[in-house]
Amino acid sequence: MIQIIEWNFTRLKNTAITIVNGGNIYLAKVPFFAWGFVSKVLAQQASGTSINFTVDVLNSNLSLTPGELQPSQLPPGWQMTRVINTLNGPAGQQASLFLGYGQPYRNQDGPDPIRTGQSLAATSAGQTAYTNAQRYLYVLLQPDGNPGNNSVWEITVGGWINLK
Repeated sequence: MIQIIEWNFTRLKNTAITIVNGGNIYLAKVPFFAWGFVSKVLAQQASGTSINFTVDVLNSNLSLTPGELQPSQLPPGWQMTRVINTLNGPAGQQASLFLGYGQPYRNQDGPDPIRTGQSLAATSAGQTAYTNAQRYLYVLLQPDGNPGNNSVWEITVGGWINLK
């Protein structure tokens, strides 16, 4: 059985992402599968001075609290948690990615059998389970410069998982 999910920040949260302080970035916590495939990513600026921007889908919260951040708060090596290549959004346009089959991922914030000393063979044989799987992806939105205070952004992430 295949389960499909599409998460739209604006529609599900009844609000778009607002970056209050110009020059900051935003880490959005996306309710998603703990592992699966990302097949669609859309992002666009809804208000503020139109500027270029980048979008990254990450498999970890980087030990940061999701929300508005200063760029200096990103830890060294954060790029190693990317699920897809960085999307570049031109000023006034939508950044989009559509992958037929999708890009596989697994959230890295939950327990890992290797780090916890569990046998990987036992885990794949069903003898051990990820009992605290984190069911999230994270979207990092980085305006290229300062769009002014209270810039508004919209993002959508879609994907699927095989539940057989």
